Amino acid sequence: MLPLTLLKWKSRDVSPKSRSLLIDFNQIRFRNLFLFCFALSIYRKYFVGNINCQIDGHRVNQSFLDTKCFINGTLTNFSGVDEPIFPFLYHDYYQWVSIVLLLQAISFHLPFRLWSKNIHSYVQELTIQKFEKSE
Repeated sequence: MLPLTLLKWKSRDVSPKSRSLLIDFNQIRFRNLFLFCFALSIYRKYFVGNINCQIDGHRVNQSFLDTKCFINGTLTNFSGVDEPIFPFLYHDYYQWVSIVLLLQAISFHLPFRLWSKNIHSYVQELTIQKFEKSE
């Protein structure tokens, strides 16, 4: 059924203006789909496996320590490596990436949804007025 639908779609007469609108709508949909997928794939780290902070010699609750390292950032100590370039490597950026991607996806998708809802109600109103005049 899908190939027949595609053949019908390809064989229809589409004006250049409507073709460009179709491309614009598809671009909006694919962009938002990719943003949501990337945001969710990164966001799963919150639920699947968070960073694991380790402190030697201190008796601290592990969940508290992981939360503190996640919020404040963490560092990697290169102990056991002969002459490391940097003694410590600080990581404090990655914890906000998924939140920013999710907010970006929402901010791109929300205006499109508001516009399409507004235009749908406007077209519906015009259609009702046209049928009322013709009767």
